[in-house]
Amino acid sequence: MDRKSVDAKALAILIYQAGLSYRKTKKILNLLENLSHESVRKWYKKCRELFDVKRRARRAVAVDETKVKIENNQIYIWNAIDVDDRSILAVHGIDLLLRDSV
Repeated sequence: MDRKSVDAKALAILIYQAGLSYRKTKKILNLLENLSHESVRKWYKKCRELFDVKRRARRAVAVDETKVKIENNQIYIWNAIDVDDRSILAVHGIDLLLRDSV
C-alpha cells in the first residue's frame, strides 16, 4: 500500500481549505507526490471539523490579481479576502502559457 507523507496530507488540506478544488489541489501536489483528488477529499473529510467553516454575511470582499513568473511560465493569481478581518476566502491561479487552471 502506497502511504502518503503527513506533510503532503497537511499541505493538501491547507490548499483545499484556502479555496482550491480537490482536483486543483491534486494537480499542485502531484508536483511532489502522486495522489488523487479523492485522497484529498478523504483527508479533508477526516479533519474538516478543525476548520470553523461557517458561512456568514460579509460587509465587503476585496478581490485582487497579480501576474507572477515562475521559471518560464506566466501565472495570474487571484485572491479574495474579507476586508474587515483579512481572512482569505478564495485563491485561484491560471498558467497563461498552458491556459491551465491551478
